[in-house]
Amino acid sequence: MNILGILFPYIVFFFLLDSIKIIRGGHLLFTSYFGLRFKLRTSGFHLPGLSPLGHAVYSHSLPICITKYGVYFSEENFFRRSLLKRQKFDYIPYDEMTSIEAEHKYLRINGSEVIKLPTLQGARYLADMIRRFLNLSEQERARKMPLYLNRSMNTGRIERLKRNFSSLFWPLKVLSSVLFVFVLVLLPLSLYTNVYFHMNLRGLLISMLLLYGGTILMSYLVNRRLYRGGSRKSMMLIMSLVFSPVTALHVLSNMTEGLYCRFDFIALSAVFLSKERFQRVCADELRRIKYFLGREMGSDFREYWEMRQKVLSGLLKKMGISVEEVMEQPARKDPMAEGYCPLCLAEYRTGYKRCPDCETDLEKYESPDDTALEKHD
Repeated sequence: MNILGILFPYIVFFFLLDSIKIIRGGHLLFTSYFGLRFKLRTSGFHLPGLSPLGHAVYSHSLPICITKYGVYFSEENFFRRSLLKRQKFDYIPYDEMTSIEAEHKYLRINGSEVIKLPTLQGARYLADMIRRFLNLSEQERARKMPLYLNRSMNTGRIERLKRNFSSLFWPLKVLSSVLFVFVLVLLPLSLYTNVYFHMNLRGLLISMLLLYGGTILMSYLVNRRLYRGGSRKSMMLIMSLVFSPVTALHVLSNMTEGLYCRFDFIALSAVFLSKERFQRVCADELRRIKYFLGREMGSDFREYWEMRQKVLSGLLKKMGISVEEVMEQPARKDPMAEGYCPLCLAEYRTGYKRCPDCETDLEKYESPDDTALEKHD
């Protein structure tokens, strides 16, 4: 067996290793193996890079509230139904901000790491947004806040960008897919079998090298168009492809990570997910909004969540979905349960009136029958 036959298992190992995405709490990942149907991934290990056509779009559910007085933020995982009373906010008023910058994936205010975003593009966008609000008067901030929230949930713009990116990516899809077939299908057949597909090993390696060079060049050109003025990011991408050649087999999953960093995860869910999954995401968000509106925080904090609730209700109406439909009574899991917490959805039997975790009054099930029987009736 030649040296390529010995090294090939290591090539496969590094390809699988490079396909892994690690998602921390509060960060979200929309993945698709072929760029068509997406799934929402939360914290944990995921493999969106197994396909050369795979897309991986990062977002987050961390509530970073840019208000007219300052910025509220928290790094706790607000996407999961957790103990809401444990979720705490930090607050920095504008008049105490001396520096705002993005370093790696961190947002830094006054030289301290405030919060970690899923992508560098997301951190830079957030830093730019806070700088803009810092330079505005209180009245101008109040006027800009609804515009900022509406732009972040503009599903029409996401759809247009998605179509534009699809046409932009097709040459790269072809190159990466052909290289994928050559490396992970034809190469092992040539190494471990007598099947040569009418070409010798030397010809196969030359073809792979040409495809690899073409993929690097096309990646650079596409990346320059995606991130205007992002010559540094383009060079970083080239360096990653040079020092980790297996990345060229699924380069799209790396290039799509920060494309939609300007948009809210609710809007991305509306575009990328099925209607049923989108409604579950909205239901969780509406419960969180209800909880935050009941907290004793600053008036600007409450104003932010009221505006967010209004924008989310408008998005649902635009999609032909009512808030009542989204917030319908959950399916009963315990036949003996009499009520449930409207925030964390924990079920309680007779004798309980409040959820001790969320400190919220319970809501009763409409009837002692199972939800399935209610729907049948």
